[in-house]
Amino acid sequence: MNVRILSQLLRLTFPVALFTLMPFVSASAAPFSPITQSGVFSTDDAHGLVAFSLASDQTLYFYTTSYAGGLNADGGTAASGGFDPIVTLFDSTNTYVAYNDDDTLNYNRPKNGTVNSFDSYLAQKLTAGNYTLVVTQFDSTAAVGSNINDPFSEDGNPNFTSIFASGRTGMFYDSNGNQNTGSYTVNVSAAPPAVPEASTTLSLGLLLALGLGGLIVTARSRHAMAK
Repeated sequence: MNVRILSQLLRLTFPVALFTLMPFVSASAAPFSPITQSGVFSTDDAHGLVAFSLASDQTLYFYTTSYAGGLNADGGTAASGGFDPIVTLFDSTNTYVAYNDDDTLNYNRPKNGTVNSFDSYLAQKLTAGNYTLVVTQFDSTAAVGSNINDPFSEDGNPNFTSIFASGRTGMFYDSNGNQNTGSYTVNVSAAPPAVPEASTTLSLGLLLALGLGGLIVTARSRHAMAK
């Protein structure tokens, strides 16, 4: 075949082949942008809502940092002292998906001598769609299979945590009888929460102290021998 004719055929067929393949190439979904939301309850039975959309199927992490304090998904740090939270997730039909009360993985440091932090932590594999995360105070829970518009267990009881207060008045008591503030901070992220490395810092400090002590002892020994 003449080289000029072959060149013309390739010039005509290549764009057609490329156009035919293009429908099979899909752009990857945009990454999920982390959310950090803070608020203040005025009563024990208040609700905090976080609405978000998911463009593709993936696992998301939902966690609070306001009870014990900790690192947030936006890079900031939450102070400790907030109430004992619960997080409950609902889907686009407002139907219950999952919930968490206390973090059993101990990603966050304990407070007030508790075995596990009272902050909440939930990892959930989700399909693309719209969701709403609801923050409530322990022990105001939604029933499994319920709708987001159904009442939670303590709705209408504005100071229900007083049962933990041993006769004291007020709100925002945890189950250990500690009174906290009405503050909450909740995070929604495609990455698991960062863990503060307090123990690593302590270990490094201890090693440095031991090393410095060893140098002092060695120096004194050499000084004594020189005499």
